[in-house]
Amino acid sequence: MVGATGWALISAGWEAREARAAEEAEAAAYGSTFEDAVDECGLGYSSGADIGDEGASLVIDHRGQDETGGLSYAQLDCVTNAVDAPDHVTAHMENTTAMDGRQSASWDGITASWSYHPDRGLDIVFSLDRDR
Repeated sequence: MVGATGWALISAGWEAREARAAEEAEAAAYGSTFEDAVDECGLGYSSGADIGDEGASLVIDHRGQDETGGLSYAQLDCVTNAVDAPDHVTAHMENTTAMDGRQSASWDGITASWSYHPDRGLDIVFSLDRDR
């Protein structure tokens, strides 16, 4: 026979397992956003697209005038579409000048910060908000 204390311990164990399962599912979904974008755009893990922070960040290096490596404009466009960047954010990115400094925007649990210089291209750091 299980008393009140026994049921409380059993219930606490179930709740802990459910919480752990929910955290694991969230971590799996959390890390897949940027990996899916890289895969969708056929980038593999090439220079120009680097996933970090256990899937919580994606660093994009767009090819500038003085560079031979980095993503093309078409690849950059694919990535911004794959992470569902709103039109106003991509327009802001496209209209950033070298004099503007580092810019940023957030949407749907993603934050992007970027800078632009004609010689170095448009370089973007995407990160997932941990609270999403």
